[in-house]
Amino acid sequence: MAIGLRSEDYGTHSLRRTKASMIYRATGNIRAIQILLGHSKIENTVR
Repeated sequence: MAIGLRSEDYGTHSLRRTKASMIYRATGNIRAIQILLGHSKIENTVR
């Protein structure tokens, strides 16, 4: 499904990180982001 972004500039991983960053900025809840991304260690989420 196309959303109007150049595929050369944006991959699925970068978009996944962008959404997580947006949610973190809005909520400040790092634990929620950890669960969203499926990280087993909070250190991986923080990085």
